[in-house]
Amino acid sequence: MSKRPNVLWIFSDEHRAQAMSCRGDGNVETTYMDMLAQNGCRYDRAYSTAPLCAPFRACLMTGKHLNEHGVVSLHVPLINQTLISETMQEYGYRTSYYGKWHLCGGAAPSHFVSKYFCRGFDEFVGWENSNRFFDTHYFKDTDDNPQAYRVMKKYQTDELTDLAIEGIQKNIEQEKPWFQIISYEAPHPPAVGNQNLEEYCSAYAPKEYLDLYKDREITLRPNVSGDEKERERIKIMHKAYYAAIKNLDDNIGRIYEYLRQKGELDHTIIFYFSDHGDFWGSHGRYGKSRAEEESSNIPMLIHWPEGIRGGQIKTELFSGIDIVPTMCGLLDVPVPSYCSGMDLSYQMTGKQGTARNEVLIQGERTFFASDPVKDRYRSLVTKQYKYIYYSYDKKEVLFDLEQDPYEMHNLADQQEYRQICESLKDKLAQQLYAVKDAFVKELYE
Repeated sequence: MSKRPNVLWIFSDEHRAQAMSCRGDGNVETTYMDMLAQNGCRYDRAYSTAPLCAPFRACLMTGKHLNEHGVVSLHVPLINQTLISETMQEYGYRTSYYGKWHLCGGAAPSHFVSKYFCRGFDEFVGWENSNRFFDTHYFKDTDDNPQAYRVMKKYQTDELTDLAIEGIQKNIEQEKPWFQIISYEAPHPPAVGNQNLEEYCSAYAPKEYLDLYKDREITLRPNVSGDEKERERIKIMHKAYYAAIKNLDDNIGRIYEYLRQKGELDHTIIFYFSDHGDFWGSHGRYGKSRAEEESSNIPMLIHWPEGIRGGQIKTELFSGIDIVPTMCGLLDVPVPSYCSGMDLSYQMTGKQGTARNEVLIQGERTFFASDPVKDRYRSLVTKQYKYIYYSYDKKEVLFDLEQDPYEMHNLADQQEYRQICESLKDKLAQQLYAVKDAFVKELYE
């Protein structure tokens, strides 16, 4: 019997789905992301289950919804859950993790991750959270006590790629199939204020990449608001964002070419995705955590020459909690019983299966807020519509994504759309009831 395929998850932080050249963004050239899509499968309707760093990572590692795993915000540790790394070890895989973890409740900067939290990895090299791309502190899991931190000498994305490639070489030397996760922090904004734009940009990406965008004209999305001065600021910040994405793409290229050189590329299932996006001025907002497209729509590229036909562009719905079941489907191993997501691997392999009709997006709070309910919402995305319900003021939002892809017109208060709103609200309630989300009680108060 031949060895099972290897699996490589490459995921980034705050990379919105629209910011790839294969998605039509003329501001950036993502050569290798495009190559993953061209030689594999691209999902254009993939969504973050919980568009905030720690909650999404918990969804990813457990295959569960936000309320099921309990990581409802930043600084909430993931405990008492089985991780996919533990299951992959049971399936005979050598497992390794490289990069940002952000699931043991730590703030930035924090390098140490206890083995209690990152269970199931034969090797762990990374940090809890940094948001600093130069002089990043990290550690290599050893038996030393205390665990000493190390300092990256290069730009974080570049040096993490060096370390990850060393890890791939270790994997190749084993007889087992391997499962490796590379968690990049870029293109998340750096942990400096944006009042001084020169300082902000210099902390975001290497100078040679910033120089690529220095004189470049940036086209903003139609839903970006603000006066001329604010729009110019947004364009400057966009340039740094795109510089970080370009650098990330080049590093993905390094991994891609290394796998090709070692003869591992065709036999390795590569997933590229992000935890969430960023508004960058759309709807007058910055950051993430909400259900609008710039925040919740994420890249989803799946590349496996041995198993799936290249050039597939999917418009079917895909949720972040579908990553684990879909991976298991491609590997032909049982989907763990603890997973709440769907195996959508059939969509890539030409087999029969059940499509996802809706995606549930859950938002609680970004921190331990003084008013923790202010930002709470639940959202249901269907093929045509997006419905959002905010608990704080019982506000409803309805977007027709086919007619209004930039979500500039809330239809919820228009009488002719009230029946659609009520229908989607009922469907949302059914989804919440099915996953035992107590938010369902607030929908009809």
